[in-house]
Amino acid sequence: MIDEINEADLKEVLNKNQIVIVDYSAVWCGPCRIQHMILEKIQNKYKDKGVKIVSIDIDKNRNHAEKINIVAVPTLQIYHKGELLKFPDNGDEVDRFIGVQREESLSDICDKFLKK
Repeated sequence: MIDEINEADLKEVLNKNQIVIVDYSAVWCGPCRIQHMILEKIQNKYKDKGVKIVSIDIDKNRNHAEKINIVAVPTLQIYHKGELLKFPDNGDEVDRFIGVQREESLSDICDKFLKK
């Protein structure tokens, strides 16, 4: 089960876990349900290794979603030791993944940053 949190809880979660995957989603979003199933597999695989996955409902946390410019769901942001990670994307860097992300890709990221 993935915990649903709000903006106020996020800082505490970031401080307590080595890797945090934040899933920005909405109950009406079909692809979000698919992403949620994938994230539950990741959580089960890494639950004892310092990886925490949380969900933030953009409708319940509209101000936070607008503040960090969440424009589509599902959107994932990944933190390592409290710092938002950035990833290369066509010559730029992005701090989020938009759309459903594959289990293998998320596992690779977790494996890489758990070694750091």
